[in-house]
Amino acid sequence: MSACWAEGRRQWQKNTPNALQKLAAQQRLRRRMLDALGGKCVKCGFADWRALQVDHVKGGGRQDRGRTGNRNQWFKIVMAARDKYQLLCANCNWIKRYERGEHGRTED
Repeated sequence: MSACWAEGRRQWQKNTPNALQKLAAQQRLRRRMLDALGGKCVKCGFADWRALQVDHVKGGGRQDRGRTGNRNQWFKIVMAARDKYQLLCANCNWIKRYERGEHGRTED
């Protein structure tokens, strides 16, 4: 760990009260949501929580994210309508976005 990075982290912790506790709480909330959605990618079965993403089955994630405020609200929305969401690993999610033309770019 570089001295510059370590100093930046110390300053962040000093200026952000309870930052590590908040981060741990957010990670616990995310893990609960992932577990509630099956804990693995519905396409390939990949189960490492660090690369799992909550996906909107029918698309529209960008608009949905704009309507939600914080992670607690997002958790409640997903839990209330689990049939609208699925877990995909990062690779499968990007492949899905590309195949459906949700990537925002056109092919050359």
